[in-house]
Order: sequence, then structure tokens, then C-alpha cells
Amino acid sequence: SDVESNKSDAESNKSGGESNKSGAESKKSKGSSSGSDSDSGSSSDNDGSSKSKSGSGSESESKSTTTTSSPSKANQKYVKAWEENPDVYGIRRSGRSRKEPERLKVAESDSSDRGRRKSTSKKSPSKTWNSDSTDYDSSTDREEAPRSKPPSRRTTRPQAKKRPSLKKATSNKRRSYSSSEESNYSSDDDKSKRSKSRRGATVSYKEDSEDKTDSDDLVDVEYPEPDPAAVDNAETIERVLAQRRGKKGVVGNITTMYAMEENGDPNADCDPNDLESTEKQYLIKWKGWSHIHNTWESEQSLKDQKAKGIRKLENFIRKEEDIEYWKKLTTPEDIEYYECQLELTQELLKSYNRVERIIGISKDHAEYYIKWESLPYSEATWEDAALIEKKWPKKIKEFRDREDSKRTPSKLTKALKSRPKFIKINEQPEYMGGQEVLTLRDYQISGLNWLVHSWCKENSAILADEMGLGKTIQTICMLYYLFHTHQVYGPFLVVVPLSTMTSWQRELSLWAPEMNVVTYIGDVTSRNIIRDHEWMFATSKRLKFNVVLTTYEIVLKDKAFLGSLGWAVLMVDEAHRLKNDDSLLYKTLRDFDTNHRLLITGTPLQNSLKELWALLHFIMPQKFNNWEEFEKEHDHAAAKGYAKLHKQLEPFILRRVKKDVEKSLPAKVEQILRVEMTSIQKQYYKWILTKNYNALRKGNKGSPGVFVNIVMELKKCCNHASLTKPMEFEGRVSNDDHIQQLIRGSGKLVLLDK
Repeated sequence: SDVESNKSDAESNKSGGESNKSGAESKKSKGSSSGSDSDSGSSSDNDGSSKSKSGSGSESESKSTTTTSSPSKANQKYVKAWEENPDVYGIRRSGRSRKEPERLKVAESDSSDRGRRKSTSKKSPSKTWNSDSTDYDSSTDREEAPRSKPPSRRTTRPQAKKRPSLKKATSNKRRSYSSSEESNYSSDDDKSKRSKSRRGATVSYKEDSEDKTDSDDLVDVEYPEPDPAAVDNAETIERVLAQRRGKKGVVGNITTMYAMEENGDPNADCDPNDLESTEKQYLIKWKGWSHIHNTWESEQSLKDQKAKGIRKLENFIRKEEDIEYWKKLTTPEDIEYYECQLELTQELLKSYNRVERIIGISKDHAEYYIKWESLPYSEATWEDAALIEKKWPKKIKEFRDREDSKRTPSKLTKALKSRPKFIKINEQPEYMGGQEVLTLRDYQISGLNWLVHSWCKENSAILADEMGLGKTIQTICMLYYLFHTHQVYGPFLVVVPLSTMTSWQRELSLWAPEMNVVTYIGDVTSRNIIRDHEWMFATSKRLKFNVVLTTYEIVLKDKAFLGSLGWAVLMVDEAHRLKNDDSLLYKTLRDFDTNHRLLITGTPLQNSLKELWALLHFIMPQKFNNWEEFEKEHDHAAAKGYAKLHKQLEPFILRRVKKDVEKSLPAKVEQILRVEMTSIQKQYYKWILTKNYNALRKGNKGSPGVFVNIVMELKKCCNHASLTKPMEFEGRVSNDDHIQQLIRGSGKLVLLDK
């Protein structure tokens, strides 16, 4: 019975709410005819008082009373004028019909629920239901009635930095509808509240146009996707190397290096001056292909292939045009220098077509992994086995010999555990010298004996011969002797400057052809390729190389990797870089696990005793372990001629000069030719002797010269007058006049010019 009574009460409340709704609609029509706006969230009656009732019609309904005065006749006249001409007064009403919102209908429960709802509505005024508010959030509430053109004074909407998604754009637009229209129909109190809570927001009092794109107006357009096969088949231009005038149509695969060697050059009898039968062609290096696949192409052939990277061709053409323009303005000497550099570049490009070594083979033996000459390992490419076998069979044999070699480093080498007895080498061994039968000089065989003797005595050493006596050859022969005689197959680590890397590679190939030498240089990609293909055998995990040739910089970068191995011999060229025991290179190499150390330097002894001790401490840390004791022992040895020091260094340092060992060298002849000074040199010379410095400084721009050392200033004046006082060139002088002034500034140049 209680449920039925509650149900009847709810129905009565519902009917009461509907009657209130109809009454509100009638009052709304009256308010609109009088031109006054109804306040948001209240119902206006004839007495000017309004009551806001909840849809439930219960006792807990929230009440708000607003007092308004009925408009006078004058006000009605103004309202009528506003309605007739809204654009003049800046007031515009929406032409859309308004739909009365449905009232909230909540079933009434007990009194405690009503009290709780009442307190909630007081705490949350934003949730209070307004009877006359218009809901523009729903798309169904928008009628398709024609809308008047918006006023001309429109504010431009700032474009967002990031384009929002479709859902976010739609929701933001709907929020703009709600916020803008609610601000038009809200009371002053509501505006003040919103301004306090949204001080950072900009309020817009315009109405959005129907022309604005909504989510329903977006049309999905499907564009045809390019054929991926066609895109992948298009080749990419990596570089444009050269240009020429060749026969029309003589482009493409017939111009590759191996095709021309087999079939001949189809452009051999071409006349570059015949403009009708020739065209401009460019030598193209294709991305992902080695230089043996370079082809000559014309602009039309590249367009026909739909090649990528046409911009590189355009840049090359523009550069060549600039060079031609530069040649018209520059001197013949500059053009000659440019031609020489261009010729060297062409020779370098030819070396890219030669195989340096093969470093891998595919599982099906259909391709070889090729490392090209003068190019890093990162430029290595997989090439067709038939092509490589036809053109470079010798390189394939060398690769197979390295793969099948049994003379690889091993930790079980007896000679490393107990050094053998030294046997003097009286003549050059037969295996030394390579295929060209190179011959060692007598002093070089003597140096080889000293190096091998030091190794047998377990004394690390310093080879300090004068430059030009063949220190590189002697050290290589020492490694090759251990390789053949004592079966010490490495690993040998040779650290050299980058400037001498090419020389070391050449001498190792000549004097030790049977040793597997790996040049460990390059970027990260190159070094990773070396580790994957050149470092060890995939099956046995044994080291594949005998010698590792690298630089100081790579040692510092990969010190953890290189330091993890135990090296039979560590050799350092240009070892004067190790004279500072606090340097990073010194500390890095000192911590390497080595069985023998050899330093190569041309200047071991300088004025610093500390630098000498640093080298000795590096090779023999147990014997020369304390600098203070070494300094105390030899601090006063200068007066005695360092006899004790030389005797102590004899087992560790070998130092020879050319005049002592190379008797075949001709005697040095010095010829002195007396040359008279020019007139300007004589004048400056006299001013320096008489200390007339004001005359020397006169007219000089910049900081004035300081004449402190008179003898040094006289020497400079004898060499050239400009070293004492810089020349002043009035205006723009020609190159010939400039050269003549330089020549007249020195008697030596006058003699050379004759």
C-alpha cells in the first residue's frame, strides 16, 4: 500500500510539473512579445516575481525570487526599434527556434533523501536546474531554419599550434556554443562569478555561423596509394661524380666498368665537339651499389627511370657552372692547381673499383662480401660470386687461405710461457722479403737481432733510430720472425698515427704477406663489421687475425673491447706521445695485458728526464717503478756526462744515426752564396741599428711593433723587409704589381726571380 501511495504521489507530481511547464511556456510567449528576455533559470509572472521549482514538485524545491518592473511605453518603443534593426544597435537574436528543456523528474523518496538533495543543491549551484535555459549542446536541438548573416565585426579565432583530433574539435566547438550563448543569457551575478573562476579565458559574444565545418560535414576522401613495387624499384642517386659529352643513348648498364672491360667502351670514338650526335652525360654513383656499378646517365635517361635524388644532379650542374665562371676570372696558376687536384680525385675514384679483400661469403656461396680499396668497411657490399670469381680470382684464393688457416693465435703457445734461447741471425731468412725478394741492409739485420734478443731476454724495448733508417721494416721483420721461427702467431697490436697508417699497411703486405692483418679503424658501423666478419671464426670462436693495426683514437674509444684480449706484442709508433705519464693514452695502454712491449720513436731523449722515465716505466714498470728514486739517482749525472744513465739504458734503447750506419750516403755539402740587400732592406737595416723606431712604426696599422731583440730584428730584415715593416698597398693594385713589390723587398727573392 505504501508503494502504491508513493506511485500515486509521483504521478500527481508529474502532472503538476507538466502544468508548470505549460504555464512557463505561456509566460515565455508573453515575455517574447514584449521584447524582454526571461532570466536564465527562472519563470516570470505578471507580478514580477519568479519561482524556480524542481521537476519533482516536492517540498525540497529551490526557490529564487527576482523582482522586475513592467516596461514603460517609451521602453517598448526602443525595444521595437531594436528588434527591427538589430545590426544598428549591435544586438542580434538567433533565428533558431528554441526548444523548452524537459524538467528534471525525480521520484520522491523519504524525507531524509529530500534533505540530502537539498543540501547538495546548495553546495553545488552549478547543478541547479534553470527552467528557461536553452540547451544547445545536443545536435538534435539545432533547427535547420535559415540564419541571418552575422555582423561584420567578428573576432578572428586564433589557430591552435597542434591540429586536434576530430572528436576533440567537435567537443570544443560544442563547448564554445554553450559558453558563448550562456554568457548572453546569464545574469550579471553569473557573469561576475564566471569572470572570477575563468580569468584567463577570453569571452566571445558572437554566434557561430552555420558555415563552420562540423564533424557531420567532413567527407572522407580516399586517395590512390602509389604502387609500392614501383617505388621500391626506383634507384636513388647517391653522388654525381663527373660529367662528359657522350654519344646519345650510350647510357645505362653498358657503361659499367665490368661491361666495358668485357665488350669495350661504346663511347670510345666519340667526338665531344659534335654537338648534334652527343649529349651531356653524368657519372652516377647509385645508393646501395658499389662503384663498379656506376653508370653514365643523361638527364632524360634519369627521368625515364624515375630515379630519386634528382636534386643532387641539379646541385652538381650548378656547381660546375660556378667553376666555369671562376675559371674565367682566376689566374692560370690557380686553374693548374685545380686541375691537379681534380686528377688526384679521379685517381682516387678509380681505386674504389678495386677489391681490397673479401671478408665474407653467403651460405649458398652465391655472393661475396667485398671490402673495397680506399673505402671504409661501412661501404662494403655483397657482390655476385660469378663476377668476383671472373675478375678477382686472386682475392678469392687469399680469402679461402685465411678461412682455412691453422696459424692463428693460441693461448697454448710455448714460446710465450718460456722464452727460447736467442740465436743470432747472420743473414736474411728466405721467407723475409715477400715475392719481390726485398733485401735488408746490414744495420737493419743488426737491429732485427737486437729486437729478437730483447724479446728472448723478456726485456721490452725502445727502437729509437733516426728517421729514414727503416724502423717500420725492422719491427715488421721482428714480428714475422716470431711468426715463422717460434710459431708465435699473435695476436699483435700495432698502434700508429693515422697519417702513417697507409705506410704500415703497404710495408706489412710486402714484408709479411702470410700474416693476416686487420686494419681496425673507421666509424662504429665499420668497426662492428670488422668484429662480425674479421675478428674470429664463427664455429670455433678462435681469433682469425694475426695483427691488428689501429690508431690512438680508436684505442681510446674501444679500450674496453681491445683491453679484454691478451696481446703477445704491443707496438706503439711515434711513441713520444707517451712521454706524459698522466695522459689518457698512456694510462689506457699501460693497463693492457701484454706479453712484450716495443716503442718506436725517433726522438726518445730530450731535455726532460721525466719524459725518459715515463717511456721506461711504460715498457718495464717493475724495473722503473719510482720516479723519485730515478730522479735522485741521475739528478747530478749531467756533470759526469750521463755515463751511468747510458749504461743503464743500453739493454732497453737502441739509438743509431745515419752517419754511423749508412756509409753509402754521400757526404753533406753546404754552399753559401752571398746576396746583396735591396735598397729598402738597407734603409730598414740602418733604422734598426740607429734605433729609429718611430720611422719603422710610422704608417703601420694595428698594434705597433716591439723592437726588443736587435739581432733578431736584423735577421728578419735580411730575409725580407716586410718582416720588419709590413708593406702598404695604395688602393687596388694588380697581382703583378703586388708580386713585384714582394720581390723587391728581399735580395734573395730578386736572385731567385732571375
